[in-house]
Amino acid sequence: MATGFGARPGASRGNNNNNLILLVVLLVLLGLGLAGILFAGKDLINNLTSKPIENTPVVVVSEPVQNIPDGVNVLVTRQRIEEGTPFDFNAMFIEEPRSRSQLPINYFPANRKLELTGRFAKTMINASTPLLEEHITDVQPVSTLQIPVGFRAITITVDARRGVEGWAKPNSRVDVLWTYNDPDGTKKVATIVRFVKVLSVAGQTANAPQQGQQQGQTPAAAPQGETTVTLLVEEREAKKIELARTLGELSLSLIGNEAPKQPQNEKPVTLRDIIGDPNDKSPEELPADGRMYTKDAQTGELVLYELRKGRWERAAEQ
Repeated sequence: MATGFGARPGASRGNNNNNLILLVVLLVLLGLGLAGILFAGKDLINNLTSKPIENTPVVVVSEPVQNIPDGVNVLVTRQRIEEGTPFDFNAMFIEEPRSRSQLPINYFPANRKLELTGRFAKTMINASTPLLEEHITDVQPVSTLQIPVGFRAITITVDARRGVEGWAKPNSRVDVLWTYNDPDGTKKVATIVRFVKVLSVAGQTANAPQQGQQQGQTPAAAPQGETTVTLLVEEREAKKIELARTLGELSLSLIGNEAPKQPQNEKPVTLRDIIGDPNDKSPEELPADGRMYTKDAQTGELVLYELRKGRWERAAEQ
């Protein structure tokens, strides 16, 4: 006999299914809620980081703040500077504070940078190097001079006389004279190179007037003893100068700035060009044609001489 007491098996299973569905729905809702919170937090973070904070002052430092107790601003090279390069302190250097105790005694301070105008690098300076006094020169080194194609710079040694007493200055024009002994035993002088440019004298490429004198009115100081002169010549001329230097004496002859005409078939100057041929006499100096007797210096006998074409020649006795 059936009774109303106790749960039915079918009803119990239905309640369990409903509870499971309700649990799944709650979990889905919870997941959606968490996802929404995460997306909302991400947007908030992006907004905070992407938008500038208003009313926040921006500090710009234009120059390095020098907090070094014994510091001084120096010029430091931005890149390597080659020897002979004209200085441009805006393009080549930056100002940096450095401790005096860590700098060489001959450092070049940044407050003197205007003194670099018109001056040159005396030697190659590596990048990130403080500028020193020894890096600076007032004249461009010879090694950086522009040598045209086919030309050479060659150096000879002269003294005050052979160097024209200092008048042969940089950028002037000279001839090179060669004094030598000819194979026939005579001394000769020839011009081996003409109208060449002087590049430097004693390593100086610019002319500096002596104290109390104006440039252009006096020569450079005459060299004491021997000094060097560097000339700009063609390649073959450089070989001629070098060979002549080993076989005789070289000297300079100063000329003007206008190129002279090249002489044709010029011969070396010899002693005869100075005093003439002793055997060549003018008609006024020649005695009249005739005959004469003179005593032989060795035998004491009288010897007959005849005047032939202005010369006395021994004649045979008839």
